[in-house]
This record gives sequence, structure tokens and C-alpha cells, in this order.
Amino acid sequence: MPETLVEDAYLVPGHLGTQQSYGPFPARLILPTLYAGIFAGIPVGVTAYHNSGLLPAGIAAGLLPVAAISPIAAWWLDPPAEHGAIAAIRFLGRTFSWMKPEWTPERPVAVYRIGTQNLETASVGVRQQARIQWGNVLQAVRHPFKVIVRARSLNALPLLERTQSDARPAAREVASWLAAQIAAAGLVERERFLSFTATNEHELRERTIQIQKVFRMNRLDAQRLEPDQAALLRTRTWDPRATEPRDAPEVLEEGWSEANADGWWTRAYDLARMPPAILTDWMAQALNGEEPIDVAFDIEPEDPEQTKSWVLQPKINRMRTSAPSLKRSIALEQLMALYEAIERRRVMPFNVATTVLVRGVSRQDLRARCKLVEKTFSSMGATLQVLRWEQADGLRQLDPAKPKSLWGRNRLWETGTLARTYPFSDNYLQLESGVPWGEAGMRPCMFTPWVAGNKGPHMCWYGATNAGKGTGAHMLWSRLHLMQGVRIFGIDQDEQHEHCGRFLEYLGGRKLAPRDAHDAREIELHHDDGVVILDLSDCDEDTAGQIFAEWVQVVKAHMLAYPGRSIV
Repeated sequence: MPETLVEDAYLVPGHLGTQQSYGPFPARLILPTLYAGIFAGIPVGVTAYHNSGLLPAGIAAGLLPVAAISPIAAWWLDPPAEHGAIAAIRFLGRTFSWMKPEWTPERPVAVYRIGTQNLETASVGVRQQARIQWGNVLQAVRHPFKVIVRARSLNALPLLERTQSDARPAAREVASWLAAQIAAAGLVERERFLSFTATNEHELRERTIQIQKVFRMNRLDAQRLEPDQAALLRTRTWDPRATEPRDAPEVLEEGWSEANADGWWTRAYDLARMPPAILTDWMAQALNGEEPIDVAFDIEPEDPEQTKSWVLQPKINRMRTSAPSLKRSIALEQLMALYEAIERRRVMPFNVATTVLVRGVSRQDLRARCKLVEKTFSSMGATLQVLRWEQADGLRQLDPAKPKSLWGRNRLWETGTLARTYPFSDNYLQLESGVPWGEAGMRPCMFTPWVAGNKGPHMCWYGATNAGKGTGAHMLWSRLHLMQGVRIFGIDQDEQHEHCGRFLEYLGGRKLAPRDAHDAREIELHHDDGVVILDLSDCDEDTAGQIFAEWVQVVKAHMLAYPGRSIV
């Protein structure tokens, strides 16, 4: 069978929220106004008519209960009007300090840093494998957990800060130049975390053992954070530049649509509507985009039997008694399909709340960034909804120690939708102990041939003439030498002195020009030699080969006498 080259779109069951209706009128409009009119409006209207003797006064009095209940009858609001009223009351309580938000974690928490893989250029098979891995984790973990994508603007790198204090002028110069380029490019640093809480340490230990086994079985790279690292991660919820952990924000000013925590302006959103059809990693444009936004997925597995009996079956019954329409037919079809899939255990139900947090250094900067983020989600076919009156709670949702989602903001997702909302994809290249070498995925490309698991750090450069092989090599070699002290030993047969010309002069190295193999054998390398290149441009091919053979032995003896990373 030929390999599938294009992934099929997955239709999201977006009609699950379709409301019951009586004829052309939604049930939420009919029932509250009908009950208010019958049980309150009629007695009040009759009483007013008997007392005044005027029919208009009786009619007006009878309509008062209906008018009072009319906000609840607003069927188009999601979440409903009563949710907004409760949120507004809680906002007033926080404003007048009699309902302060609680930041101190009430339960023990475990936090894992999750490794990423690039799905943007991956084949259909690799994307399917990533979806299966994440889906298996979702199916296996049966307690609430949180996935956080944490992002912040990258203004500096510790490696460059150390190099700026180097004694060599060339090292200080290149570090200062790179630091200015990174600050001006608006690059973004992102990390992925998975966290969960427990009622006590024993339960946390049991859950930790279980989830680590799930990670191993599905080959998911995960490293648990130490307690001090987890505490600092919590602090960076409200202060992304924090270097020391704190229990709570020192200053928190909350408005109806914005908040200011320790000088950082924030606005929290809820993912109110999904696209009608999605592919694996459909949120990549937001999770790997140019704007440094934080996203939290609060995932709570639901019991399949309770979901069928108390969620899906009542919805199916209401849809069957609603007025016939195309929207009703599609909703009923999706409800029946989801009911059957859960019954056959092909998928599992989840209550999911998605919180998106945008930060800015000022109110104007925040609002400009929010417009860009809203356009980004709109271009993906999704809709964001501002958490009105809930900005402090929205900011708190990005705390890995926050166990529960916001009331009224979670939605029913199944495994297919949640697995395709893959949060661990990132299209960047950052190797541990690497040096800056370009940009990739709105992040600095950190590259080095010395990576864990690579027993032979060999490299080969391929490209046509004038493709940039020499420029790329010189850029990498010079930064490895200036920033990490990597030694460079080589030969140069080019008449234009590609390696022993400006490149060697820039690094302050030594150029030697042996005439034959005997001269090469007599070369003495010093312990502090950082860059040494032989100029063989005037030698014929036979002599150059003999010189190269002797030069290799000299370099090998020097590396054995003075071990260290070297490029030969």
C-alpha cells in the first residue's frame, strides 16, 4: 500500500453545544420567560389591576418579572448571563479585598519539562506517531493534569553574557554584536510543562510513578523539575523575568479585561470555539508563532459511563424533541457518533479548559499584542473570548500548582480532538551547549557537533559552488572557538587563502608554511595554541599529501598531551 502523503482533516464535533428549541424559539428563551410570566407575572399583574383598576398598569406589572428574568433568557451568551453576574460579584470582592485570590499552593505538585519535536516538516507517518503517543498518555492518565506552554521574549543568552567579559577583544565584540541582534530580532524562548497535584505526598508519589511509566512506554521525553525549579516556574507565572521564587505577586491590580502583576500587563482569554476541522498540531501558528503567549490546557478525564448517562443522553433526548432543522440533525448525528465511540472505548471524554495569556510591558503594548493574537486565532478558524471580570483567575490558571479550571470555562472534548491539539511541537534547533548560529522558529539556533549520544562529533558540509559552505563553517568555528575555547587545526590549499587569511587573522591564530614532510614533522604546537593552519597553497599535490600525513600525527600527539575539544 502506498504511503499516505496528505493527512486527512479531522472534523471537530462542534455541534455538541447546540441548544434545545421549541419551534423556532430556543428553550432557554421560552422556559425562563414562560415560568416567570405564569408563576410571578400573572399574580403581580392581577394584583396591580385590582388595586389600580387600570388594565395598562396590570399588564406593565405582569411584565416586570419577565423583564427581570430576561438576562437569563439570553440564549446567545456563552457562558450564560448568570456566569457573568457571579464573576462580576467575585471581581468586586477582590477589588474591595474581601475575596483575595489565593496563590499559595494548597496541595503538593509535580512538574515535568516535556521535550519537543518538529512536526511542521514531518511526514504524515511521524505526525500520526506523535498523535498516537500523546493520545496514549491521555488515555492512560486518569487524574486531572495541566499542560503549560510558557513563552517569553528573549533579550539575552547566558553564554553571550559570559563571553562579553572575555579577555580577547574579538570574543567581546562578537558577543556584543550577537546580543544586539538577538534583542532586536524579537526572538522567543518557549518551554513545555506538564503538572499535576495530589491530596498528599503518598498520592503524589503514586501518580508520579504511574505517569513516569506512561512516559517511558510512549517514549515521551520528560524530566521532573526540582522543588526550587518548580517554585521559580510558579513565580514566572506573574513575573517572567524573575530569578528568585516568590509565593505571590507583590502588586496585583485587576481590571475587567486586563491585569497588572508586578509591572507586567496581562490579558487572559478563553478558547471559546474550535475550528470546524483540524489537523495534527493545528495550534502551531499560536504555540510556535512570533508572539510570546502562554497557553494552559486544564485536562480533566471524565468517567465514560457518567458522561454517557448524564451529559450525552440528556442532550440526545433534548435534540430529538427539538424542532427539525439542519443544525439539529448534525448535532444529533455528532452526539450519537460520540456516544457510540465512547461505548466502544475508541475515545475517552475530557473536560478541557484552554487559557491564553498575553503579556505586555505597557497597556498600549499589551493591547497591540492582543490584536495580533486575536487575528492569529481567527486565521486558524478559532475564537478567543476575553475573561471579563476574571483576569486574576485567568492569570492564576498559568500556575502549575493550580489544580482546577475556571468554573464554566471547560468544554467536552474527546481523545481525537485533544490528541490533535498537540502541545509539544516546536520548529527550532537548540542543542545543549551550542553556540548561536542563526535563527530557527523565532528562536536562536544553538548548534554544536558535541551533543549527548554523538560518539563521533564529525561534520561534513555539502553544497554547490558559492552556496556558502565556507562562510557557514567559519561562522560556526569562530563562535565555538571564541565562546567555548574549541581549538582549530587545519590546512589551506586555496590560493585565495580561504582559511589562513582573514579568518585566521580575525581569530589571532598562527599560520605555518612547511615546504615538505620533514618541516611538518618538526612543527611544535604550544599548549595555548588556539588556531593553527598550514598554508599549502604553493605545494604540489604529492608534497601536500605527505605534509598532511605528518601534520595529522603532530596534531594527534598534541591532543593526547593536552586533551580538549578540537576541530581538525
